[in-house]
Amino acid sequence: MRTVCAPKQIIILVLTMAVITVAKLNKILTECGFSEVKSDVSSVVVKQINEMTNNRKEAAMFVAQLIHESGGFQHREECNEGAGQPYVPYYGRGYIQLTWDYNYKAASKFFFEGDERVLLEKPNLLSASPEMSMRVSVWFWEKYVREKAGSFNDFHATTKVINGGLEPDPEHPKAKKRYEYYQKAAKVLETPDNDHNYLLYAAGLTAAAVCVGAVVCACPPVLGCLCLL
Repeated sequence: MRTVCAPKQIIILVLTMAVITVAKLNKILTECGFSEVKSDVSSVVVKQINEMTNNRKEAAMFVAQLIHESGGFQHREECNEGAGQPYVPYYGRGYIQLTWDYNYKAASKFFFEGDERVLLEKPNLLSASPEMSMRVSVWFWEKYVREKAGSFNDFHATTKVINGGLEPDPEHPKAKKRYEYYQKAAKVLETPDNDHNYLLYAAGLTAAAVCVGAVVCACPPVLGCLCLL
């Protein structure tokens, strides 16, 4: 729908709705068989998810992967520090368990003004706090998972990006467990099965538009425009 704002009219449209709350995060955790997390963790997780996306399907997929990778947000580092693995000392850190030196280099360049050495020299910075563990998880998701998982209609596509080397088949036991977490998260977040629109979902939209003078405004068809004199 297109609305033409008459001269001297101002259109203001603001609709906000968080895709996830602390209460919903803890409900997802308990539904998945984990304990609720303390407020210092839950507040960080919820805040960064809501800043990252307006799409409930994406939020459900992201939460499910984080829960699986971190044991319900109880671990910010890989168990046994990756003992015996070829990627040591760059073993899994952060809630999404970032591994390998090349990923640490890329993350370091992003977080430290192009300096790839910081996280190579101080890899524990990634797991030092819930804040940083979420930040690197959001970074990895936005940089790699979004690009390769497309419109998030295929949960296993996100699993393949995160751990496809060990879980290439949707029938792999761990891949199936991830999907079970997603189903529970999707139910709590009331994710519709037909939500194929990645950028705009009415119940999760944050939008603002201002029209001054004779300007044509393109408004989301599910919302329309409110013109105020």
